[in-house]
Amino acid sequence: YSVHVYDPPAFTYQRILNDKFLKTVKYPSRIGHRFWDEKSLKWALTPVIAFAAKHNAKILVGEFSAARWTGNDGVHYLRDLINIFEAQGWGWTYHIFREKGPWDPEMGVDRHDQLRHETTPRLESLKRFFDRNKRISPNAPNQPVIRLANGEWKPYLSKNLKRYGVVSHIVTEAFNSQGIKVKYGFYPWARSME
Repeated sequence: YSVHVYDPPAFTYQRILNDKFLKTVKYPSRIGHRFWDEKSLKWALTPVIAFAAKHNAKILVGEFSAARWTGNDGVHYLRDLINIFEAQGWGWTYHIFREKGPWDPEMGVDRHDQLRHETTPRLESLKRFFDRNKRISPNAPNQPVIRLANGEWKPYLSKNLKRYGVVSHIVTEAFNSQGIKVKYGFYPWARSME
């Protein structure tokens, strides 16, 4: 099961949407009627925590971030969220790397600066969390295997392409980074979706 986390939006989306969230907001701080800090972020995630416990469900936080111009407050916010995710045993993916300027951890805190930097406080904080995660060698014995069904969709997916296409290669590398081997089967789309 996957969730996206952007609470409180007055902080995370500040100055991204043209007609909303134009005020500069700090973190941690009182935002609206609530004081937002790690404790209140965990409170906001209570329904997800309860669902995971009730259903013994694996959770992936598929997106979370705050505008990069939130500076050190944004780094603090991300660190608090990742601490919660990891304490719950959830997987997480940062939104977004090299796609949209407001979230890019390689860009600085000046919202008009679109240059990527070798390092930023946000990028270094994320790297520290990445380094803490256990990595399993893709050649480890008894490596788990996941079987995935693909359809033909050149140049992205194909049994006739090197590494089965660029998308298959990315998926394979992502699973390999977690010590999981991928085996593909290529079928007509209708059967792949079953």
